[in-house]
Amino acid sequence: MPSSLGGGQSWRAPSIGTLEAPSPAAACATTSPASHPCERSRFLITSTGALYIKDVQNEDGLYNYRCITRHRYTGETRQSNSARLFVSDPANSAPSILDGFDHRKAMAGQRVELPCKALGHPEPDYRWLKDNMPLELSGRFQKTVTGLLIENTRPSDSGSYVCEVSNRYGTAKVIGRLYVKRKHGGSALSGGGVCLEGAAGSVEDAAASSRGRRPRSYSCRSLVDGGLTLSQAASEQRETLPSPRSQSGRCWMDACVTPRFPLLSFPRTPEPLKATISPRKVKSSVGSQVSLSCSVTGGQEQELSWYRNGEVLSPGKNVRITGLNHENLIMDHMVKSDGGAYQCFVRRDKLSAQDFVQVILEDGTPKIISAFSEKVVSPAEPVSLMCNVKGTPLPTITWTLDDDPILKGGGHRISQMITSEGNVVSYLNISSSQVRDGGVYRCTANNSAGVVLYQARINVRGPASIRPMKNITAIAGRDTYIHCRVIGYPYYSIKWYKNSNLLPFNHRQVAFENNGTLKLSDVQKEVDEGEYTCNVLVQPQLSTSQSVHVTVKDRSGSSLSVLCGGHPVPSTPQGGLKAVSTPRPPLQSRSR
Repeated sequence: MPSSLGGGQSWRAPSIGTLEAPSPAAACATTSPASHPCERSRFLITSTGALYIKDVQNEDGLYNYRCITRHRYTGETRQSNSARLFVSDPANSAPSILDGFDHRKAMAGQRVELPCKALGHPEPDYRWLKDNMPLELSGRFQKTVTGLLIENTRPSDSGSYVCEVSNRYGTAKVIGRLYVKRKHGGSALSGGGVCLEGAAGSVEDAAASSRGRRPRSYSCRSLVDGGLTLSQAASEQRETLPSPRSQSGRCWMDACVTPRFPLLSFPRTPEPLKATISPRKVKSSVGSQVSLSCSVTGGQEQELSWYRNGEVLSPGKNVRITGLNHENLIMDHMVKSDGGAYQCFVRRDKLSAQDFVQVILEDGTPKIISAFSEKVVSPAEPVSLMCNVKGTPLPTITWTLDDDPILKGGGHRISQMITSEGNVVSYLNISSSQVRDGGVYRCTANNSAGVVLYQARINVRGPASIRPMKNITAIAGRDTYIHCRVIGYPYYSIKWYKNSNLLPFNHRQVAFENNGTLKLSDVQKEVDEGEYTCNVLVQPQLSTSQSVHVTVKDRSGSSLSVLCGGHPVPSTPQGGLKAVSTPRPPLQSRSR
C-alpha cells in the first residue's frame, strides 16, 4: 500500500488488520532493523488505530509500516500487510481532508475524539465551530494533532461540529454531529426526569406530608443537562404539594408529590422545534464544492428533508446527504443552475420548522490577466516567461513546450506566487537557453470551473530542425490542429503536405507558415485521415521534414472531450495576448 507525500507534511495511515473481538489494542511496528519507535513525538497512534506521522522526513520513506492488533483479554495478535511511504519535495496545494467524521456517539462522562486532519502546503490552520458558533478551546475542549478532544462529555455537548481547514491556496471542512447520552442511574420519570437511587418519595414520606410533617429532600436530575435538585416541599395537609419551578439547561420542570403516587413526576414543557442552516452566507464558484449543515434543536427524533428552489433534493451524482438525521448536504462540481435558495425542513409529530440560505455561484473560470510575448533570443541568454491568472478556486498552472510537459530540473525552473489581489502568478525561468529550448511554450490554468491557456513561440538562434511528432486522433465533424515542432532560428519557410500534395487544397485546411500550425476544420474521415508531412526549408537548397499520422474516429463512438485551446490562438489587436478559455461541460441533468 504505497503512499506519496511531500517532505515536512503530515501523513495518516488508516487502521488495518483489526481483530474481530471486543476492545482490541492497537500497536505499530517497522520492519527496519534500526530502532524506529512509535513513541517518538512525531509518531502518534489514535484511539481508532490510525498512525499519524508529523513533519515527515526523508528517512521515513526507508521503512515498511504495519499495524499489529493485540486482543486485550486473550493476548491474541494479528498483523497487517506492509505499507510504504514515498517522500518527495512539498508542493503548494490547498488542504484536502485525510481524516474526518460524520457522527460520533458517546456516553456522558466519557472522553471522545472528533478527528479532523488535512494535507496541504503550507501547513493549514484549523478552526472549530459548534452549532455555527466558534468553539472556545480550553478546559474540556482541546485541539490535538489529530482533531478535537472532549473530556468528560456532557449531554449539552451534543450538536453539530464543523472543522474548518485553510491555507492561502484554499479551504476544506469536516462536518459531523456528536450525540452524548446520559448514564441512567435510577428510575426514569415521566417528562424526561431521572430520580436517583433512593430519591423517590416513599409511602411514609407521602403520608408524613399529609400529616403536616416536612418530607425529606428529593434529589433528581434532568435528562437534558443534570444537576437539578428539588428542595424540600412545604408540608401541608393536602394531596398536591407544589414545588418551586426549577430550570436545568433548557428544561423546565414541575414537581408533584401525592400520597397515592409516591414517585416524583416531572412533566416537561416541550422545547420548540428549531432548524438552523450553516453557513449563513454561501458565495462560491461554478465547479466548486458547497457544504451545508442543518442543526436541529427540540428533540433528536425528527424527519429532515432538503429542498432547492422548492424542489426536494435526493442523493445523486453530485449530491450527498450524510449524518444520522440527514443533516449534512454536500454538493460537488456545482453548475450555474445549482444556485438559489436551499431549505432545511424538519418535522416531529405535529411540529415543523425550517430554515433557508441563498447559495450564490459566480463564474470562477480562469482568466489570463497578463502573459509573456513571442521573442527571439541567442544561445546562453536567460529567458523568463510569466503567466498571471485569476479564478475561483485558485487555478493550478502547468507549462508545456511543444505539447510536452515541462518538469522541474533540466535547465527549467518553475515558481509560483499569490498576489494581494488573489491572482496566481507562475514563472518559467531558463538560466542559459539552448537551441533545444526553442518552440511553442504554453501555460495552462485549470480549476474546477474550467480551463484557460496561453501560448507563444520562443525562438533560439541556431540550426533549424523538427522534433519528432506524435500521431493524432481526430473526431469527425470537429476541428483539429497539427503543430510542426520546429526548433532553431532562422528558417525560410514551413510547408505541409498530404500524399505529396501541398496544403491547403480545400477550404477546410489552413496552414500558418509563421508558426508551423495546420488547422483541419470539420474533419472528415474519407478525406482527412492519413499521413501528413511538415517540411522546413532551412537554407535555399537544404530542408528537413517529419511526418505524423492522423486517425479520424466517428463522433458517435467518441467520448466527450474538452479542447483546451488550439494552434494558432488568434492574437488580440495589441499583438501580445493569445488565449482560449474553455469552460467545463455542464453535468448531465439529474432527476429531483
